[in-house]
Amino acid sequence: VFELLPQDGTGKRVLDMASGPGVMAEELVKRGFSLECVDAAPEMIDLAKKKYGSLKNVNFSVGDVYKIAFPDNSMDAVTAMGLVEYLDDQDKAMEEMARVTKKGGKVIVTYPNKPSFWRTWARVLRALTDLPRALYRKLTGKSKYPITHREYTETDARAYMERHGLTVDSVVYYN
Repeated sequence: VFELLPQDGTGKRVLDMASGPGVMAEELVKRGFSLECVDAAPEMIDLAKKKYGSLKNVNFSVGDVYKIAFPDNSMDAVTAMGLVEYLDDQDKAMEEMARVTKKGGKVIVTYPNKPSFWRTWARVLRALTDLPRALYRKLTGKSKYPITHREYTETDARAYMERHGLTVDSVVYYN
């Protein structure tokens, strides 16, 4: 993600949605960006403040990706890593991220790479353990993990971004 942003961020604003404990903060501030770290979990924002609260040009706040609390066209870049695959309404989230991004700005989203070896292997292992896990849940009365985790092909990811008026200029694989 750092490679997709300019080395010199002087005068530029970045919104890190689902920032978690602020792992992007130090590097982006070092590059001169003003940074807004937003996460839905107050605990994550507390952790980020503890670790990076002394940095200049960074703000930490609890927020909602479905209703981003910044004006239209106010960010030079928006990052969302490990977020959209868990959302109930991916389209609303992308609409909001596109809304706050300036014309010519960047929206950088990471997606689980469906055809990767590791994701394929995880699906195989999950399929092999479905029956034992279902039996365990039945015997213990525990519920199935409630969070959906989607995976994407490059075609899916491109279509999703473009549906919201964003132009995909590069795809970089990880995982």
